[in-house]
Amino acid sequence: MAQVSNLFTLPGGGVLRADAAASYLRMRAAGMPAGGVAVFHRSLAKQEQLFKRFLAGTGPLAAKPNKNAPHVRGMAMDLVTGGKGPYKPSTAHVWLTEGGDGSKKPQSGEKLRAHAFGWRRTVPSERWHFGYNPAGDTKRAADLEARLETLQFADVTAFQTAQELEPDGQDGPLTWKALLSLAPGAGALPAMGTSELKFRFGQAAFLAALNGLPDDDSARGAFLTAQMACSVFALTGVPERARTALRDALGGQNQWRVFPVGDSTVLWNTSKWVHIDRDDLSFDPAGPAGAVRAQLSSRSSGRMLDVIAVQVRAASDFPSETDAVTAQQADLQQVVDKLRRAKLPTLVAGDLGSDAASAVLEAGGFTRASGAVAQGGDPRHQVWISSGVAVRSARGLDDPIAANPSWMLQLTLPKL
Repeated sequence: MAQVSNLFTLPGGGVLRADAAASYLRMRAAGMPAGGVAVFHRSLAKQEQLFKRFLAGTGPLAAKPNKNAPHVRGMAMDLVTGGKGPYKPSTAHVWLTEGGDGSKKPQSGEKLRAHAFGWRRTVPSERWHFGYNPAGDTKRAADLEARLETLQFADVTAFQTAQELEPDGQDGPLTWKALLSLAPGAGALPAMGTSELKFRFGQAAFLAALNGLPDDDSARGAFLTAQMACSVFALTGVPERARTALRDALGGQNQWRVFPVGDSTVLWNTSKWVHIDRDDLSFDPAGPAGAVRAQLSSRSSGRMLDVIAVQVRAASDFPSETDAVTAQQADLQQVVDKLRRAKLPTLVAGDLGSDAASAVLEAGGFTRASGAVAQGGDPRHQVWISSGVAVRSARGLDDPIAANPSWMLQLTLPKL
């Protein structure tokens, strides 16, 4: 298996090892001016090229290629200072060397502002070279704690498990790469997003019995693409084979990801959303009923959202309508108790059984977004929203293949 790169591309350009990149972004958030860095990461191939030019007498002094060299590992950066000539520093170098004399080579005992962030001048002959040492970074732990709290993870291990990383509990480079990929900006809390976010959400309830038709799934994919054109969906009645065909019809399995449970799934466009976490419930281990929650982060703004797709147990599983309603309400109560997280804007959508769902969801703090029953046709299929989500429009659509209504909503997460 190919080794996963632990390098991270910084906003505005430049590459560092992900934990060093996080420290660089913390310094930016603390006031270090942008720009002024001549070299971040340098590939081994690039170092070999520079060394050959030096040996041939066509280039300046260059170190012998070494895969463990700080620049090659993405653990160093060279600031603009005027080289070996007169001191003409970038404002970034002046900021980093506050507390000492940036015009001179590294001095024994110097105490620079950069030190608290884990960066030190580690080459005796170079006033411009800074190397990153995680052990000296006094800002790292607080940033990590703030990011995990904002993402609603109890600890590093829980975050690593959700991101399919080795759950070793250590905030290594790959863990920081995942954290920065969700919120790459400078500083944990501002990067999570406070600006308004507008998006389209779709709910479609397909009939599992129709999934055996050869062209059924691709035609549904065309329906989702042409008629709904949403970036995130909550779907019910779609077993694994149908999910694969739908994703292929929408644009491919690399572009569209799913979190399923039973025959329900949250489906999202990866060019619009990054997944952070998931959780699920099974109402009937032997059947398709269940609920799955996907926590998503907008790539454009960093705003976060929980989407819960629900398929309650079917009325036909119970001896009477009263028994069915009681059981379906119990299913929804589990959703509210176990999957609902009060701090995040949340959508609940799918096959909710009947209008008796209202009693549970309203008590749980949700508002119906999919309109009156008369607009949607089948009362089982509904969309509910929590506080923090506003509806711009809601339109009921008829699935041309499965005789079920679907909902296309234009939603907004208002500016915080």
